[in-house]
Amino acid sequence: MAKDKYATKAGAAARAKALGCSGTHSMDENGKTVYMPCSTHGAYQKAKGSGGSKSSGSTKSSGSSYESKANDKTAELFKEVNQALYTQVEGDEKALVDAMIGVVREYGKFGSEGSSVYVAYTPAAENKDAAIGVKCGNCVFHFDAEDGIGCSLIAEDIEENGNCRLAMIPPGLVSVGMPTVREAQSKYKVPEGVQSAAKRAQKWISEGKAGSGFTDVGSRRAGQLAAGGTVSRDTVARMKSYFARHNTDRKAEGFSSGEQGYPSPGRVAWDAWGGDAGRTWVTRINLDS
Repeated sequence: MAKDKYATKAGAAARAKALGCSGTHSMDENGKTVYMPCSTHGAYQKAKGSGGSKSSGSTKSSGSSYESKANDKTAELFKEVNQALYTQVEGDEKALVDAMIGVVREYGKFGSEGSSVYVAYTPAAENKDAAIGVKCGNCVFHFDAEDGIGCSLIAEDIEENGNCRLAMIPPGLVSVGMPTVREAQSKYKVPEGVQSAAKRAQKWISEGKAGSGFTDVGSRRAGQLAAGGTVSRDTVARMKSYFARHNTDRKAEGFSSGEQGYPSPGRVAWDAWGGDAGRTWVTRINLDS
């Protein structure tokens, strides 16, 4: 095995001690987990005196530039994205994918030892949304492995039809029905319960409880639903997709009243999209009829 890459944590920990750092971090190499010294790759580079410069163990630069560097030595260390799916995301979604890659490079996989990020992985047998495309096999971060598929983002043994709350799935792979021109112009009256949830989210947002990851899209949706009136078929379709992708957020601490951290950022976002009332409402709307 190459220098400073070990099959066990013990070997990497011993090397870390020699380098003057502590802990270990892991990565995928040819479908297998390997361990390196220091708690993060940045700490390892610093201990080696690289100052973040490129080396055989350094990470790739952020953004799309790494697409043209398939032969870079770091490609052997990280299976970061599914290239075919990565090319299908753009705008703020692509920026978010790149940012998540950067976090994993620096701190290791989400859900790994020392990580406080709530992953909420749902195994295939329990993922009720796999049929509409909300699954690991459609996520930008999955890669083919010898015994199925692996994930470069979370520290879990994943399945094709599993799912987690961090999944990044390109537009078009979540099936909520394709509208005809007539259906696209349909209007649906926003129920009072949905309005109330959205207004509650607006209050939380104004109090700074939405978290740093809350997007302008969520803020606009809260404003739209809080205003009442009617929404288009396209909006209903987007709400269906949102609730399908974020149902696992309900399991996080702080989602329900009375729990520590309530309301969690996930709860704020959930209510911005209409909350439980919104999910119940759009689930009852058949967009295929």
